[in-house]
Amino acid sequence: VSTQSTGIEVGHLNFMDITLSLDENRLITSELFIKPTNSGVTLHYNSNHPQAVKLNTAKNHFLRARNLSSNDLMRQRSFGKVTSLLLANGFPKHIIDGIEQKVTMMDLTTAKIKQKPEKPVYLTLPFISDNHAERCRDIIQKCGIDNILLSWKPGRSLKTHLVSSQFSPPKCHKNCLSCLKTPVTEVTKCDSRLFVYELKCSICNSTYIGQSSRFPHNRIYEHCRSLSNLEDDKAISTHFLENHYDLDKSCYDFSFRILKTCNDYLDMLISESELIKIHQPEINVYAGKWTLLN
Repeated sequence: VSTQSTGIEVGHLNFMDITLSLDENRLITSELFIKPTNSGVTLHYNSNHPQAVKLNTAKNHFLRARNLSSNDLMRQRSFGKVTSLLLANGFPKHIIDGIEQKVTMMDLTTAKIKQKPEKPVYLTLPFISDNHAERCRDIIQKCGIDNILLSWKPGRSLKTHLVSSQFSPPKCHKNCLSCLKTPVTEVTKCDSRLFVYELKCSICNSTYIGQSSRFPHNRIYEHCRSLSNLEDDKAISTHFLENHYDLDKSCYDFSFRILKTCNDYLDMLISESELIKIHQPEINVYAGKWTLLN
């Protein structure tokens, strides 16, 4: 739905975020339009966000003002509106002036587009502070991994601690393999997703560490099926075939426990590699996946 209002002066038309007018030569000019009812709220400079996010927010305000302005006079008027907006939201004057100067000197027709690495993998981390974010970027850079792009999400606020739309944990369905296979001494996490888990042979206590982005019940069912069918291309069933071939098939069993729940897919893979290096499970056929931890 578009919004449109006519200006008080004849020859002005306010439409969406732009003001169209006629100059003395009867030519159409344009500039940034901000409604009188606008709250004047944008990302505050003192908010707990990465510094780059705050600077880019201000830069995008200036870019929008520049792109909507038809000439230098209109651009200066539009920039004045953006400056007032940013000052009202805690931005220091010298930072605003620096961003305005950079935007003024930019030429979109000759600007070089920064090429992103092929098939980037996004690693989302909780934002704590700018110093913490800079240290994370330095670690990724020193490891020589070019295809990881860091993104940040806000940490848990007071609202997330106090308010929940879930009145009680989801009930486990009947004959849940996660509950049946989890030792009594361990906490059952049937509703987990994106987790690293450990399987322990009931005969020799050898362990296997893996990861899954689905519910534990589904992953355990696959292990039980491969063990029941004695599939020789699966780690768990191969272990029983090679080390306990002299025992009856009915003795083949394992226990299950979740070692860690993760934030995203990349965090899960890194955690799996790290836990494999720490616990050195006997059944795993490799020592690790990510050069990040070498």
